[in-house]
Amino acid sequence: VGYITCISHQGQGVARECMAALIPHLFALPVGEGGCRKLTAEVDARNTASIALIERLGFTREACLREHETTHAGLCDVLLYGLLASEYR
Repeated sequence: VGYITCISHQGQGVARECMAALIPHLFALPVGEGGCRKLTAEVDARNTASIALIERLGFTREACLREHETTHAGLCDVLLYGLLASEYR
């Protein structure tokens, strides 16, 4: 899963609202019928707002990929998060 919010709308709950609606939808169906067993998210380690959101949604940090990708802000670590259907509230 992923999201990008326009800077003029950041901090207004847009990503939270969208993700809160998307997650139960993805977990609603059985795995063999199009449902998901696990969701994953990759987050720039410097993006504290996105990290806080993903963690509030119940995702668990599974890994840190050091100096994994180059973005507009330069070389960055990427945090991998996972959420299992069996763990979803």
